[in-house]
Amino acid sequence: MGNLRFPPAIVDAPSPKVRLGSGPGVRFAIDADQQVIVKISPLTFKGEGTVISVDRRKGQIVIDHKEIPGFMAAMIMGYPVKSPMLLMDLTAGDRIGFTIDAEQQAIVEVTSKRE
Repeated sequence: MGNLRFPPAIVDAPSPKVRLGSGPGVRFAIDADQQVIVKISPLTFKGEGTVISVDRRKGQIVIDHKEIPGFMAAMIMGYPVKSPMLLMDLTAGDRIGFTIDAEQQAIVEVTSKRE
């Protein structure tokens, strides 16, 4: 197995014996014994769009969204939501911001863009 490569993003750590770093979706630490501890974080993307429809029973939302840089072109698409509570106050025509978990392909946060 080859060496793991991380971007050069070493930052100050709580102790001189530990070095911390990160990359897209990855956080890692190297302790004084050169042991590597890796934590994979959920890869999320933020988007904006207009609600086309809401299906509370199925826990899904259809959004006409702008391009989500680094993830998806602009399109109309349906998404499951992590929690049905995210759909409570939404209706067709609402402008929203949202966060999508790329691995789950599910929306995990919704904010209103009402003016």
